[in-house]
Amino acid sequence: MANVVLNKIEEYNLATIEQSLKRSMESLRFTIKPRSRVMIKACLPSNTSPDEAKTSNPVVVQALVNVLLEHGCRCVIVDSPFKKFSKENLQQVYLNTGMLEVENLTKCELSYNLKTCVVPCPNGIRAKSHILLDEINNVDYIINLSKIRIHKTLGYLGATSNLFGFVPGEIKTRILNSVSTIADFDNYLLDLYNTIKDKLVLNIADAIVALEEGETPRMLSCLAVSENIFSLDAAMLSILGITSENSIINIARENNLIDINRPFRILGEDIVKFKLDNFKIKECPLSTIINPLKKQKSFIFANQKRVAVTSTCKGCSICSKICPTQAIEMKLDKNNELYAQIDYSKCIFCLKCYTACPYREIKIVEPAGYKRLQAEIEKQNN
Repeated sequence: MANVVLNKIEEYNLATIEQSLKRSMESLRFTIKPRSRVMIKACLPSNTSPDEAKTSNPVVVQALVNVLLEHGCRCVIVDSPFKKFSKENLQQVYLNTGMLEVENLTKCELSYNLKTCVVPCPNGIRAKSHILLDEINNVDYIINLSKIRIHKTLGYLGATSNLFGFVPGEIKTRILNSVSTIADFDNYLLDLYNTIKDKLVLNIADAIVALEEGETPRMLSCLAVSENIFSLDAAMLSILGITSENSIINIARENNLIDINRPFRILGEDIVKFKLDNFKIKECPLSTIINPLKKQKSFIFANQKRVAVTSTCKGCSICSKICPTQAIEMKLDKNNELYAQIDYSKCIFCLKCYTACPYREIKIVEPAGYKRLQAEIEKQNN
């Protein structure tokens, strides 16, 4: 049974949050090696002000950086927001969410690393490999700093869902369009967790101000810390009064990642002090469709940007060997010559085949309805 430390925080006060984080780490007997490079995986999915309570509050980020600096660590703040994964987009997100100010006030670093890497997940349920931010290869440890909020279609978003930020911007939408239920998405998050768990050492939930249904900021006055990501989410779900059937907790139980009967043990403040009876929650049963656009599946499939093999494919099979999801299969034509065929249900548009093809026989196709589709997806994401 994993420990979860709850702290009563009435406002975003830097000194108060620093002391709370230090007490939490002491309670958990958490230690970290000096001179290590630590990634703070912030929650920055959108380009909004901290006042909207959709992103990690910069005061909490700054407090965590200060505590880690006292331990002699080097810190880098990382996330991949939705939309295009570019330096310009990151700069705008860092500016509007207050992360640029955190960098100026501390000795931390903001990541502008746009490289990606393929991480194998051989025992994955939803994915056998993941395309993730390359920055995970440049750090010794990861600290997951999540924001507690209720999403209009995904329901509860917390510590585990914050791992989705390791997926580069545009690929997020393709993944959401490839899953059908909340359970599918939770299994994907479990696969994602298994690829980075060796470096994930601490999880923090900023619920000082949470976001309830209807995107209304609500004072919850809670800062929670745990070494177990699933126990942290289980504790927050208990505080919010959300049944476990609507969360990843059942999947964590099935995979023996938390205790079946007692998923967490509370340290610090009594959990009763935080429980709310009237927090607005959108109930999302497991059969709920993740993306409302899936009602238009044929339109989405027909109008996604994709790679296509030309009719003059030379059959060298380089694309098939390099594809991380085994979406390309080599087949024989009527002349008994090899050619590449793409299974678009597996393709994640990583463009590895496009860049690897020595004969430039793989092209990027942008259908006529692509811009309309992107406008609809952006509307849903916002």
